[in-house]
Amino acid sequence: MKKFLPPLCVLSVALLAGADDQPEDAAKKLQGTWAVVSEELNGRKTPDDQIKGTTLTVEGDKLSIRQGGKTALSGTFKLDASQKPAHLDITLTPPPKDAVMRMILQLDGDDLKLGAGKGEYGPRPTNFDEASVIITLKREKK
Repeated sequence: MKKFLPPLCVLSVALLAGADDQPEDAAKKLQGTWAVVSEELNGRKTPDDQIKGTTLTVEGDKLSIRQGGKTALSGTFKLDASQKPAHLDITLTPPPKDAVMRMILQLDGDDLKLGAGKGEYGPRPTNFDEASVIITLKREKK
């Protein structure tokens, strides 16, 4: 479970919008609650019982990750939807010194995919084939 939290946080507010979208429009598409449906770490699938019930909630420029009914992580994010794939930068609250999680993301309707490189604060992957962490989420319906 501990391996899951940092990557998930990094991915926390991911959303891929088209390059034509304005940043505000792209961020609006990400708002709401997302359930984690799968996670891969270095090509290995995380067991379902370790991710079951984990959610990511995005409100404005803030995000939080809940596991087991409790908030596990929270922070703020910046989204650059003009990049292909979109770039997501997450700063945890309270932030580790000078640490920003750099991710990529892809949004297809109610399906969200996040990718992170090696190490919590390592370089951003340029595509999902390079990502050492891949998290797939599904928008929760109200």
